[in-house]
Amino acid sequence: MLRAICLRWLYNCRLNGEIDFQDRHIAALQNMPLFLDGKETGGYRIFRKPPDPMNTMVIMLNQTHRDPVMREIFNRRDFRVALSLGMDRQEIIDTIHVGQGESYEVVPRPESLLQNEQLAPQFAGHDPAQAGELLDGLGYEREANGVPLEPDGEPISLDIIAIAAQCPDRIEALELLRQQSAEMGIGMTQWFQDRTLI
Repeated sequence: MLRAICLRWLYNCRLNGEIDFQDRHIAALQNMPLFLDGKETGGYRIFRKPPDPMNTMVIMLNQTHRDPVMREIFNRRDFRVALSLGMDRQEIIDTIHVGQGESYEVVPRPESLLQNEQLAPQFAGHDPAQAGELLDGLGYEREANGVPLEPDGEPISLDIIAIAAQCPDRIEALELLRQQSAEMGIGMTQWFQDRTLI
């Protein structure tokens, strides 16, 4: 109840023009109608700024996983490269972000002096054949249906934890990613949690 009251108070302050500048957690497309409607009454302006993050979504594997089998899998470079090549980022961009964006690795933005033109697109293309070759090269046995198996004989599967409320578009993007990873034979389960629980 207190959290709901606090959120209502924050939105009222924003709509009343009582905050000098706000971007984090409100600059989402689903909030725009609300802020556009209240612009005249609140006496505030809405403007675009270059986004801060280098990516809209990043899958980060826990290379210190408590399970030694998963830790060993995640620490193999070719496994991580195979996952990256198995992702169809352009499908996600076209479907979820209406064509807005580029396929990039996790590197500084093009405006940054630290941006690296060679590393930015590295392994960001969609190449399922090469992804399969890399997985085969790691020596994982496969089930009859092609699903790669962990060294202990279990199908390789990833648990993805995300904060859905912060970026609702991640729910749809992760569903596409789940379908894409299934094409490689790798399972994926999404867990959406409240930010306070992570």
